[in-house]
Amino acid sequence: MMATPTENLRGPGLRGWTRTGGKERSLRYDRAALTRFLILVIPLLLVLFAVHAFVMVGMGWAPDTGGLARYGLSPDPNPPIALLLGGWLLESLGLTALFLLIQGRSGSALLDGLATGWIAWIFRGPVLVLTIERWSRLPRDPWWPLAERWLIVYTLSGLILAFVARRANLRRTSN
Repeated sequence: MMATPTENLRGPGLRGWTRTGGKERSLRYDRAALTRFLILVIPLLLVLFAVHAFVMVGMGWAPDTGGLARYGLSPDPNPPIALLLGGWLLESLGLTALFLLIQGRSGSALLDGLATGWIAWIFRGPVLVLTIERWSRLPRDPWWPLAERWLIVYTLSGLILAFVARRANLRRTSN
């Protein structure tokens, strides 16, 4: 059987390739389960991020940014609520998209969720802190404790994603 140009680019071992005369295969989600999952998980992640922000400020765990004042930097003590909600929504959507990319690959929803949270944390935590330190020459001191606390939040986010996916009966279906 002759291979199509698509197969030559992607290789025979990857999903989605076609052969002349064959059907194209793809992986999809059941629309009802995906809708249920999104309706449940996005608000739960938003609540988790809001509770985290509230606890950080309420318990006095927010990083001390007093050392940044000598650089002419100080955080806004009362950022606009639209800015906070927009950031949390963007994070929620990013985590959800990452979970959907990973989901079903490890064989366990729990492992998929933990992998999602920890992959996201790598970029939100250590990579971001090292980038700030490298390019701005600011001290890493106020950022590392915050990155460590975000590890807890992202781990909980991954567990929420896994739990909701299981409750919504979210599975990939092959066509």
